[in-house]
Amino acid sequence: MIRRPPRSTLSSSSAASDVYKRQLLEHPETIADMVRSVHNIGGGVTIPCVVKIRVFDDLSRTVELARRAEAMGAAWVTVHGRTPKCTSGSPVRPSAIRLVKESLGVPVVANGGVVDPTTAATLAVES
Repeated sequence: MIRRPPRSTLSSSSAASDVYKRQLLEHPETIADMVRSVHNIGGGVTIPCVVKIRVFDDLSRTVELARRAEAMGAAWVTVHGRTPKCTSGSPVRPSAIRLVKESLGVPVVANGGVVDPTTAATLAVES
């Protein structure tokens, strides 16, 4: 049996709790505080904290949010390549994901629009 290590994922992008998650995107200091809290749990416990975000129209805001998460101790950042206003049928912006990837020292996972191995490979190459 393969056991996955525990982790904490802070998501500001998936459909559940959309209002709360959109509000989180507008308050990056709260996301930073949450990452810091998980990262500094103490007591000899180490839990990687993962942050999932969506891109903003203003990509500098996206990069800043990802950098804050990294600075507070995020193990990696997952970037959903659509804005919070986009629907699931909207095109993904691989160039936005690539910009975040080039701006961080932690791993960046591309997310959005993957429905089969071909779209997964395309997103991996383009981002």
